[in-house]
Amino acid sequence: MTNEEVNHYYCIKCSKGTSRKTYKVHSYFSTISYSSAIELLNNLIIAKDLGYLSNEQYIEVREQVEIQTFLIARLRKSQQSIIKQNPKQT
Repeated sequence: MTNEEVNHYYCIKCSKGTSRKTYKVHSYFSTISYSSAIELLNNLIIAKDLGYLSNEQYIEVREQVEIQTFLIARLRKSQQSIIKQNPKQT
């Protein structure tokens, strides 16, 4: 999986949530995106252990996944903050 493919994967997951109307639903899809990233990370570890990925490939993709999970976590935290501040509008 290339860096570009990793980025597209999360864009697809997050875009599903942005078409919804409330921050609660946006936050839900951010959670799904984050969970998918953790699942991908686990699959990377398995692929490396089984010899499907070189150490260099593993490190390259893992770094991208770590960046993406950080960004998704920040997005979700922001969404949760909005939900807490405006519970009736979400």
